[in-house]
Amino acid sequence: MHRTGWYLVGYDIEDQRRRVKVHKVISNEGLFLQRSIFLLNLAVPEVKALLDQLAGITTMEDDLRAWPVRHPEDIWFNRKEAVQGLPILELTD
Repeated sequence: MHRTGWYLVGYDIEDQRRRVKVHKVISNEGLFLQRSIFLLNLAVPEVKALLDQLAGITTMEDDLRAWPVRHPEDIWFNRKEAVQGLPILELTD
């Protein structure tokens, strides 16, 4: 069993059809933070599977990124913590 970790996932997709599809897929997996930015709590194999699924939707002109985050409280917007009160989970492979 793989331990879960926190990931910040964001995308920049100009085509509305692809953008809506990507948004729906990620919405099922994570917490919507802002427009095209999501916070996910997944194991490494789940993150890889999600990114593989999204690669089937996106094209080379789209920008899709995922960053590991130690803890959601490390994410700041306008000098305030984006998410508070979530447990600290270590990132592992």
